[in-house]
Amino acid sequence: MPPVPFDQGDLGEHRPEVTGETAAAITAALRRIADRIEQFAADLGGDADSPGCGLEIAGVDLTLRVDFDDVAFGADLDTPRDPMTFGAAPPPPWSLRAAIEVRCAEPADCGMHAIEEWRDADYDDPLEAALGLEQAVEWLIRRGREEPLGRWRERDPRHPAR
Repeated sequence: MPPVPFDQGDLGEHRPEVTGETAAAITAALRRIADRIEQFAADLGGDADSPGCGLEIAGVDLTLRVDFDDVAFGADLDTPRDPMTFGAAPPPPWSLRAAIEVRCAEPADCGMHAIEEWRDADYDDPLEAALGLEQAVEWLIRRGREEPLGRWRERDPRHPAR
């Protein structure tokens, strides 16, 4: 299933075990996250609505990303995977990872390099996982505003800008 922008998706369709007040609280947290990411992108001259950016429902996972040229701010909230099929296994836990990454500066691009990472965390409760994602997003935004975009490239110890 291809990723769907959060505002076009249905949390219940992707996470049917989350219902009632919990679903409403998670949806509210995700709306706040989507709004914050959109404002962050706009403040720094980016576009959270470009393909692959913003908050998306990717199958049973949530992913968010904002790209600025060679710098990316992103987070993933993933459900466990079955080791045999790599298909989604019933949660918990939900695993959270967030990072600020830069594109490789070498001619043979090896991908993205993590410059700073939010502490990885696992959550047993879906609402705690959504609130953890909200905290990670606030960290991404704070760090993104504290450091000029052009300085992130300079911090890549593997391939500093030339």
